[in-house]
Amino acid sequence: MKIGNCFGYLICDGIPTFTLGPHYQLFFVTFTAFTLFGLWALYVLICLEKYLYFTFSLIALLAQLTNYACVALRDPGIASNLIESDQRTWFCKQCNRRQEFTTRHCKECDLCIKKFDHHCPWVGKCIGGNNLQEFYSFIYSTALFMIYNIITITS
Repeated sequence: MKIGNCFGYLICDGIPTFTLGPHYQLFFVTFTAFTLFGLWALYVLICLEKYLYFTFSLIALLAQLTNYACVALRDPGIASNLIESDQRTWFCKQCNRRQEFTTRHCKECDLCIKKFDHHCPWVGKCIGGNNLQEFYSFIYSTALFMIYNIITITS
C-alpha cells in the first residue's frame, strides 16, 4: 500500500507495521555494504587466528544489521487522522488536515511524522518517534563494530 512516497506493509488499523521509504534502494545498498564489510572483517580475524575476537565481532555485526533493519523497516510514526480534542494542533497544507503539534511534514516522504527528527537517506526514510530509539541503537552498534574491528585487525 502506497502511503505518501512510502510503501506500507502489514496494515493494522490503518497503520503500517513495516514501511519502506522513498529511498529504499539505498537501504538495500547500504545493508549489503555493511554485510560485506562485516564478512570481510570476520574473514580477516579467522585468518589471524583471533577466534575470541571473531566471536565478539560476529555478535557486534549481527547487532548492527538487526538494528539497521529495525530502523529501516519500522513505521517512523506516520501521523493518523485521529487527534484528541485537548491537544495543540496545527494545519498541514501539504496533507490538508490538522496534525498534532509535535508532528512535522517530510517533503521527501510526503507524510506527516510524529516527533519528526530528520529524513535519513541511508535508512531510506524518516526518523521519528517510533524508530528513534532503534536509530540510536544502530548508530551505537555501528560505531562499536567499526572501532572494535579496526583496533582488533590493526593490532
